[in-house]
Amino acid sequence: MPKISYNKISKEVEHKIWKALVGVLAKIDNELVVQKFLDDFLTPMEKIMLSKRLMISVLLQQNINIGAICALLKVSKATVNSVKREIIKSGEGYKLVFNKFFTKSKLGNFLLILDKWLDAARLPVKGSGSDMIRWRRAMNNLST
Repeated sequence: MPKISYNKISKEVEHKIWKALVGVLAKIDNELVVQKFLDDFLTPMEKIMLSKRLMISVLLQQNINIGAICALLKVSKATVNSVKREIIKSGEGYKLVFNKFFTKSKLGNFLLILDKWLDAARLPVKGSGSDMIRWRRAMNNLST
């Protein structure tokens, strides 16, 4: 969990440094520069945490089951539910990013790979022979 200094800054200073960060990110127009900046700027744990939170929002907006998200991304239900609450409450930022970058027309190949993983993550229903066959096939397809 990230830690914030106990030494408080004023709301005005907090607002100004936030605007500076947003301004810097908005002006970077090169993926390599963004990657190098984020590699320097974020700790390995922060990169994982933020990446997972983004993917949770993408999967939720595709109506993927919470259990499947937990299994796929190795996150808790509490983490998924906190992102879900934000999406329900307003989620305007999540929705804008999803519509701009994560619709099926923009990420077709990525979503096909993701669908294979989600199919494998969705465990078979007890006593359902056809679901067991689907699950075995999905597990075999992961290696291809």
